[in-house]
Amino acid sequence: MTGSQDAGIDLPYGLEARREYGGIRIGGIKAFSGKNREKEGASEGLDFLPKPVFTVFSYKKGLSIPEKKYTKCFDCDKIKGTPVIRTRQPGDELALSPGVHKPLRRYMIDEKIPSELRDRIPVLADGNRVMWVIGYRISSDYKIDEATKRVFQAELPDSEERKLPAKKKRLKTEDKIMADKIRVLLTEKEVDERINEVAELINRDYEGKHVHLICILKGGVFFTCELAKRLTVPVSMDFMSVSSYGSGTVSSGVVRIIKDLDEPLEGKHVLIVEDIIDSGQTLAYLIEVLKQRGPADIRLCTLLDKPERRVKKQVKVDYTCFTIPDEFVVGYGLDFDQKYRNLPYIGVVEQED
Repeated sequence: MTGSQDAGIDLPYGLEARREYGGIRIGGIKAFSGKNREKEGASEGLDFLPKPVFTVFSYKKGLSIPEKKYTKCFDCDKIKGTPVIRTRQPGDELALSPGVHKPLRRYMIDEKIPSELRDRIPVLADGNRVMWVIGYRISSDYKIDEATKRVFQAELPDSEERKLPAKKKRLKTEDKIMADKIRVLLTEKEVDERINEVAELINRDYEGKHVHLICILKGGVFFTCELAKRLTVPVSMDFMSVSSYGSGTVSSGVVRIIKDLDEPLEGKHVLIVEDIIDSGQTLAYLIEVLKQRGPADIRLCTLLDKPERRVKKQVKVDYTCFTIPDEFVVGYGLDFDQKYRNLPYIGVVEQED
């Protein structure tokens, strides 16, 4: 770009690049001029999409990077094409961690985004590689690191944030209708019989010992209670509620303790009881935290295990009731939008795309 400070170049999708002191600013044409100019290349019927402000600036190690809910920064040189704001498309992928990519469709299902909202969630995309699911999380493929030389910043002004669909939306259908979309994966009888078998293993392994159960809330309550009723060794129980946080709701592996234990663990034979284990990131961190409290030993028991989603390979599950495929399941404490925890069986939510 040459000429005056106000000169700019029109880009596809209604964007304009403009030189500013310290870098290049890219944004919607109206954001710069306020003039009613035609948006060349804009997709018909996508007026609901927010218009971001993009900025490129130099980066040196130690430079403070702004990080807000609707301001995200990326390594500019990791971007292969021209970043655009759009809705999801077939073939879109999101990197959850280095080397771990997930189809955007599956990510939205796992995040419990209602099917009627999925085509209205804006994404910042580099081809079919999703850089940012706006309002949720960013891709690990574009994160700033020690080798970063230039930063690409995407910011949504306050006026554009209001265009975003609400994250949570009450289901329109009645429970009875929704139940028709739940396929039984494990029957009540199968679950009951398998809990009996696992309880027998625990009784054998803890013979002559006092086992201290730690139930991970909320989902672990049902399984913990059913398991405890079948144990013949001395039992005590405590409860813990934890939440992983980071970019979006996919676990960063760091745990925020919402409800801590009421009793000390020193010298106790601890058995952590979970409803389901997938990536293992939250548990890996939690186990290390609990080890520092001086228990005699720590073991792990889960109702369901999804080993194909495991990121933290060091998480050792001592007692597993069922190993299941990577499907979104409900029942026996597991929920969808806080519903279906009370189902006496394990079911698969069959969501529309």
